[in-house]
Amino acid sequence: MGEQRPLARGEAWRAVAACFLTTFALLSRHRVHLPEERVGRRLGFADGTTAPVYRETRLGSGLAKDPCTLVVTFRLRLVRGSGHALFRRESLLNTPLFVGFPGFTSKLWLAHDEHGRYRGVYEWDGAGRAEHYARSL
Repeated sequence: MGEQRPLARGEAWRAVAACFLTTFALLSRHRVHLPEERVGRRLGFADGTTAPVYRETRLGSGLAKDPCTLVVTFRLRLVRGSGHALFRRESLLNTPLFVGFPGFTSKLWLAHDEHGRYRGVYEWDGAGRAEHYARSL
């Protein structure tokens, strides 16, 4: 898949708003789970870095019929020391930004690696749905 442009602003806002509404419906039906069996496991990456899983979010069974993995990487430039622990606690508030998107099945939340980069490892049911999420944000 080549590089994709973000959705038009209005279309992206509508997608995020629909996601929020769907998320709260899913939460009220207890469909969003935070299993702990992978918490603490370290994942390795092609660049030689590793990072521990600090949270998992799963929708329903977390199984996809047409699985697609999307890895998001970012750095918090102004966060140092105990600020990382604070970020990991408050990051749960970001859940409504993805759980309600069509095709979401699971996310592994990774703490910062040796270079200060955080990662989210998402599984989507279908590459087109993963792309729609990425382009919406």
